[in-house]
Amino acid sequence: MKAYPTKVDATRFQLHETQCAYLCLTGIPTLGELRLFLDTCEDLYDAGLKLADPATYFNPEALL
Repeated sequence: MKAYPTKVDATRFQLHETQCAYLCLTGIPTLGELRLFLDTCEDLYDAGLKLADPATYFNPEALL
């Protein structure tokens, strides 16, 4: 495990983005929460999807 300041920085240093899980820690998660997060990441990656990238977030209301 290695800490990076942003998800963009973390993915930049990985050979395969979908072989890693990216977690923003703001507290201490329980083991159950970590297991659920890892299982969800694996299911999304297996389906060809990925978690949202916070660096590409936009406000949909700005389009109105």
